[in-house]
Amino acid sequence: MLSLKGKVAVVTGGSSGLGVTFAHALAEEGADIVLAARRLDKMNEVGDDLSRLGVKVRSIQCDVSNQDQVQSLVDGTLKTFGRLDILVNNAGVAAMSPATEISLEDWNRVVSVNLTGTFLCARTAARQMMKRGGGKIVNIASI
Repeated sequence: MLSLKGKVAVVTGGSSGLGVTFAHALAEEGADIVLAARRLDKMNEVGDDLSRLGVKVRSIQCDVSNQDQVQSLVDGTLKTFGRLDILVNNAGVAAMSPATEISLEDWNRVVSVNLTGTFLCARTAARQMMKRGGGKIVNIASI
């Protein structure tokens, strides 16, 4: 990888799984990290670990399916770091039921987080990135 020193990366779903892996990879290359997830306690643990790599880390509680919380995430990133260069759109949920048994409520939650959340984060981040001449958005799909 190339050096990401001086860059700021937001990683949604940053409290566990692939989000932690992505955050570590970006921090190892020098990027300052904003972790975004619903579980603040888990993010703080991850943030403490990332800080040992010599980068700045901020954890922001965020439900990516909520437009106001996504805006607060981006605003908080800009307030803390003054920039947003990279978004890793990694937050996601799964309905752990056979397709014939999934409730409409579970289906709507999956669509809200995995699709709408990805859209809201990308749109909100891109608006800020474009003001600075660009950035990178990486959308992750996994189960």
